[in-house]
Amino acid sequence: MSSIAQRMVTLSKIGYVPASGTVATIITLPVIFALSWLELDYTLFLGIAIVSGFALLRASLPYFLRNDPHEVVIDEVLGCLVTFWAIPLSLHSVLLGFLVFRILDIFKPWIIGYFERLPGAWGVLLDDLAAGVCANLIIRLFI
Repeated sequence: MSSIAQRMVTLSKIGYVPASGTVATIITLPVIFALSWLELDYTLFLGIAIVSGFALLRASLPYFLRNDPHEVVIDEVLGCLVTFWAIPLSLHSVLLGFLVFRILDIFKPWIIGYFERLPGAWGVLLDDLAAGVCANLIIRLFI
């Protein structure tokens, strides 16, 4: 199980490339467009993805040598999904959302940094979800 969970939280080889968080976020954008195009229930998909991502993180984190390993990128995927929840997709909103999410995820201002200090899977995941919520709110201010 740990091998499968590790591959999933690192998106196989994506977690091992330079700028893996940015690459994982870019890879998530077509998923967001597909969800919109297929008219799937984004909220249901997001809820299932977050619960599944948390379970995978809990299962795999003990096998990494650090609390928040840079190879783990499932948190960026989930944060990006939160960024675009209930946002009308356009070139403007996607570019803005991508940039704002990555800036918030990298610099971790405000409460985002607090969440990162939580132990285990909570800290790995919640800082990215908080960055996604903040990015979502910022996008709403500009569209």
